[in-house]
Amino acid sequence: MEAKMLVYQDAEEAAQAVYQHVLAARKVAELGNERFSMLIPTGGTFVPFYRLLEEACQSGEFLLSDLVLASLDEYDWSSLKGTPLTGRLDAYAQYGYLTYHAEQNFKSINAVSEAGRWIIPYGAADDQQLECKRCTQLLQVNGRFDVALIGSGTNGHGAFNEPANGIFNQPIGYELVELSEETKKNNAQWCGGKTPERAYSVTMQTLAWAKQKLILITGEAKADIVKAMYYRLGPTEEIPLTYLTMGEHAKGTIVFLDEAAASKLPQ
Repeated sequence: MEAKMLVYQDAEEAAQAVYQHVLAARKVAELGNERFSMLIPTGGTFVPFYRLLEEACQSGEFLLSDLVLASLDEYDWSSLKGTPLTGRLDAYAQYGYLTYHAEQNFKSINAVSEAGRWIIPYGAADDQQLECKRCTQLLQVNGRFDVALIGSGTNGHGAFNEPANGIFNQPIGYELVELSEETKKNNAQWCGGKTPERAYSVTMQTLAWAKQKLILITGEAKADIVKAMYYRLGPTEEIPLTYLTMGEHAKGTIVFLDEAAASKLPQ
C-alpha cells in the first residue's frame, strides 16, 4: 500500500483522527474563501465521526449551512423486489439518506433544512439514468470536493463500486450499479431486512477527484480486506479501493484503521 496508513487503538480514536483532518481541510478552504465541501458516506463505520460532527454543529463550531455535502451513494428503492414500501422504508424511499442522517447522525439538529446544499440521488426516481445525470451535473457545478470520506465493504468496495471490470474507467459522476450478494447480505440490517438490488454510487474517479481521500476501516470483519489491500503491488478492480491507495491516486489518500482492522498486518 502506497497511501499513508495510520492505526489507532479503537474505532472512536480512528474516527477522532478523521475528524481532526476534516477540521484542518475546512480551515484551508476558509483561508481560500471557498465553501467547504465533502463527499460523505452512511453506514455504521462513520457513526463515531458523525457524533463528533453533530456535537460541533450544536456548539456552533460547524454550521451545516456553510457546507456542501454530497452522498457517496443511495439505494434504488424501485429495485427492492417483492417488498411493499410502507412506514419507515417508505420514508427512506422518498427521502433516502436525508432520512437516515436526520434519524441517525444529526438527531439534535434539522440536518435537512440546515445543510447548505445536499447532493443526494432520489431513491424513488422513475428514471434512474436521468437521476444519475441530474446529480452528476450538481457535482460538476460544485467542482472538486475538499474531502471524500470513505468506508470499505468487506470486499473492498468504496461507495457502492463493487469489484467489476471497467469501474476504474467510469467518468466523474453518479452511476447506477448492481449490488453484490455479499453487500446485500451485509447491508440488510440497514434496510429493514432486505437490501435493494441496485444503488446509485459516485464513481471511483469521483472519489479520486477529491483533494483529500480519508478512508476509515474498523472492526475485525474488515481485517482480511485490509491485509489484501496492504500486500497489493498495484491497483486492481478486484479490490476497488486500491484505485485510491495505490498508484497515482495514492497521493492525498490516508487510511485510518483501528487495531482490529489492522490485526492481520505485520507488526
